[in-house]
Amino acid sequence: MWKFRAWLTTLLLVHSSFASAEQRPTIGLALSGGGAKGGAHIALFELLEANHIPVDYIAGTSIGAYFGGLYAMGYNAEEVRTITENLDWDSGYSDSVARGELSLHKKAEKDEYQLSAVLGYDGEGLRLPQGAVQGQTMAKLLRESTSNLETLKSFDDLPIPFRAVATNMETMQAVILEQGNLARAMQASMSVPGVLRPIAIDGNVLSDGGVVNNMPVDVLIEMGADIIIAVDIGGQLASREELDSALGMINQLSTQLTRSGTNRQIALMREQDLLIVPDISGIGTTNFSQMGLAEERGLEAAKPAIEALAKRLDSNSEAGHGDFDDYLIEKGHRQSQLRKVDSFQVKQINLVNQTRLSNSVIYAKLGVKEGDMTSRKQLEDGIRRLYALGTIEKAVYQIEQTDEGELLYIDVIEKRWGPGYFDAKIGLQENFKDSTDIQLGLAFTQTNLNALGAQWRTELEIGSRKQFFTEYYSPIDASANLAWSTSIRYLDTEKNYFIGDKDGDYGNSFIPVKMDEWTARAQLQWNFQPWANIEAGGLYKYGGLKPVGFEEDAKYVRFGPYLNYTYDTLDRLMFPRKGRRFNLGFFYENERIDGEELDWISSVQGSWSLPYSFDRHTLAWNGEFGGGDSEFVFATFAQDLGGFLNLSGYRKQEVSGRYKALTTLVYRYQLFGDAANPISSRTYLGASIERGGVWDEVNQMNWDSSILAGSIFVSYDSTWLGPISLAYGHNEDAQSLYLFVGNEL
Repeated sequence: MWKFRAWLTTLLLVHSSFASAEQRPTIGLALSGGGAKGGAHIALFELLEANHIPVDYIAGTSIGAYFGGLYAMGYNAEEVRTITENLDWDSGYSDSVARGELSLHKKAEKDEYQLSAVLGYDGEGLRLPQGAVQGQTMAKLLRESTSNLETLKSFDDLPIPFRAVATNMETMQAVILEQGNLARAMQASMSVPGVLRPIAIDGNVLSDGGVVNNMPVDVLIEMGADIIIAVDIGGQLASREELDSALGMINQLSTQLTRSGTNRQIALMREQDLLIVPDISGIGTTNFSQMGLAEERGLEAAKPAIEALAKRLDSNSEAGHGDFDDYLIEKGHRQSQLRKVDSFQVKQINLVNQTRLSNSVIYAKLGVKEGDMTSRKQLEDGIRRLYALGTIEKAVYQIEQTDEGELLYIDVIEKRWGPGYFDAKIGLQENFKDSTDIQLGLAFTQTNLNALGAQWRTELEIGSRKQFFTEYYSPIDASANLAWSTSIRYLDTEKNYFIGDKDGDYGNSFIPVKMDEWTARAQLQWNFQPWANIEAGGLYKYGGLKPVGFEEDAKYVRFGPYLNYTYDTLDRLMFPRKGRRFNLGFFYENERIDGEELDWISSVQGSWSLPYSFDRHTLAWNGEFGGGDSEFVFATFAQDLGGFLNLSGYRKQEVSGRYKALTTLVYRYQLFGDAANPISSRTYLGASIERGGVWDEVNQMNWDSSILAGSIFVSYDSTWLGPISLAYGHNEDAQSLYLFVGNEL
């Protein structure tokens, strides 16, 4: 019954609106694309309202579809501005999942391999994604801005009838979006080819409409607008002086592609129509911090024309401003009929699962069940958990409201450039004197090997140490609370072993030893929280030790059980601002040297990181310790220190011993970057105080025999490569400059 009343009310209001429009010329807005330059559209809305000019139709392309869609929803200029300013536009052009949203298993992979999952292998060849960014964050921003507006049978049902323009990438023809999910229509119109993944709607592969029609005047003519106000914020062709590079030539071709379509639309404009061309020079397409400047430029360009239009309309109207008051009332009534969804009870879930994961895994990540009360935030959190799996290309939802309740439609698609993905790592510590420690790594992960999301990952590293690692990992249940894994690792490296009491020069108490080791491991994992787990398993190690300069070497075997606890909520590994990290592992192993059984030995290792932040200041207390009671002259589980923030002043892993302990206080001041955004790049100025050492016997460990060290540094913490630091480190025995790249200390 309520649907009939709503339909009747809407029909009467539409009739009233049309009747009012019959007494005046109808106004249509053609809003062009141009990224951050779209702030000029807000100025137009503001001027129209100030001059009491009603809007009857809106058509937009790209950012024009975003602003046009919001205005069509009935928001006024100030509301559109507020919604836009509250969105983190930069995050919309990134697919990065914040570290805090990853499982502990994924954190371990991402911490070591920063360059991840761009190149894939599908069994037949190497594949790349359709866009550099898949658009999940942009989709979230647009859903947020439109308040999860229900799917509409026609965009004519909006307070102001609306159309969005996209490009069919198969036919390179314009597609006019006039129904469906408003946020999806906006995103299709805004998806720049090659940058954002195309959007599939009604079987069409859709991208940014600016490619074919960046200022849709023709759409408004077809809708019936008597007067069209077109705002052109598209790029202009560069001068000869600006065409001084290959990139400049490519940009010119791209601009001409858009410009030619806009010129065709300008040619369609009639005598009564208005063309507004703001000065958008110096405003970058993706520099959304300049939207305010674009609004100012738009105000300057549009004010004379809009004021002149207002006088023309007033002179032709007997009602004067009464027409505008009636228009606002009618628009308000139409807006009240829109059904925005913030919280609701899920009557039914319709899942389209286009992955190799079971439905139970998808539901477990979403955290929503039929009959549950849920909210927009809970849904968005569930979508983020799906993306955190690392294998999902698209996860979108729509809500349909019926007399019986809300229906939730969810569409989940696996990445199409997999199921195998390559990751890479780059690590460097250079002391500009006698040590260049470089590490390059490549990893390949075959994903979703079973319905629970099992994977097989292989890593190969070369450089200062050589390493091979392969692991099969599988959840045991749909929620991944339980998992098991088995792995093999080979390591070839060199360590400086502590061989006696500390006496005089600390460095003279060490001897270099070459080490190679194979490790086989099997374990069970209990993930009792997404950020905390307990691992229990067994390991078998076979290796060799050879002191540099000596003929003799030793072969060893170690095997036995272990237990490990990890708690990790850090937002970054190297330079966190918030969260906590604790790790504690116990090992009980049988040790054999050259076939001779020595004894069962116990060892322990642990670490912690506790950052405290205020505004742009961060003070972090970090520490690590480890050791065991082996009686062999060279500990087969040697503990390493040395390098930047790890007894600064020494080379990386310059000192090793049977036992180690280290505690540090690191202060950082954030010079640049968004402190509130966990996936933004940041620049720091900082200093550290460090105290620690390595020892051969546990009874040697004391404060007096430890080393005092410190550093000062400037660091750029990038989201894709990890930290890049230039530092000076000093301790009681050594000092060093450092160039540091990557997460490895």
